[in-house]
Amino acid sequence: MSKTESDRSNGGGKIIYDVLGDHPRTRIVFTLIAQSRRGDTHDLNISDLARMAGVERSTVYDHIDQLLETGVVEESRTIGNSKMYQINRDSEAAKGLAKFDDARLMEE
Repeated sequence: MSKTESDRSNGGGKIIYDVLGDHPRTRIVFTLIAQSRRGDTHDLNISDLARMAGVERSTVYDHIDQLLETGVVEESRTIGNSKMYQINRDSEAAKGLAKFDDARLMEE
């Protein structure tokens, strides 16, 4: 998958990476924002989040605690031994990032 295809599949666009940097944390957050817009399920486990964000599982583990601490991401539930994560819709920072993503969508 090309970088452009990966960007589009996880909800991120070129401008997001130009402004915020192509950092794993950026990919994780915008993947969860895109997931929250999809309907049925809004949360992902570490494996699905890594696959959709285009990063390794270990990379998600490296960043998830900080994202939880900032309040942008929240743990939604546990299925078996697997924790599920979603964007925190009550977080002002997450709302701002989603608006930023919306603005990017209007530019395309």
